[in-house]
Amino acid sequence: MNRPYNKNIMQIINKQMDGQVLKGEVLLPGRAQVIQVAFEPDEEIQAPDDEFYAYLISRAAAFVASLSPEAEMAVKEQVSAEITDAAYSQDDEAPIGDAYAQLRDDLQLQQISFFPDDMVWTYSAGTIFAGNIISVQIGYDLEIIEVMVLD
Repeated sequence: MNRPYNKNIMQIINKQMDGQVLKGEVLLPGRAQVIQVAFEPDEEIQAPDDEFYAYLISRAAAFVASLSPEAEMAVKEQVSAEITDAAYSQDDEAPIGDAYAQLRDDLQLQQISFFPDDMVWTYSAGTIFAGNIISVQIGYDLEIIEVMVLD
């Protein structure tokens, strides 16, 4: 039976296993943005089964369906502020001009890795942090746990 495509439900395409990590791509509902997704077991799960992945995919789908553009922007603003404040704190200077907005606008969500208890959002920031990735460990309640700029 053919089911009509529902643009509000997360559709995973190009699924593939990479070790114990299920990878794919999704089109974020209501947006024209395709991102990479990964469904990863934590260290306590030695042999994840189909039920485990089904649980993570279900949890991810519910999260993605509820993720509004405004909530996503709020995360970008927090990440931008944390990185900008950290960068300027090393110089004992205040951020200049619109440094927060420049980084926020440069952040492009590339991937979400879903774990049982939290997620990791991976951003690029090609203008300001060319060649680096920004990794944000974040709870399903959108509470930021850790932000890292990686080479």
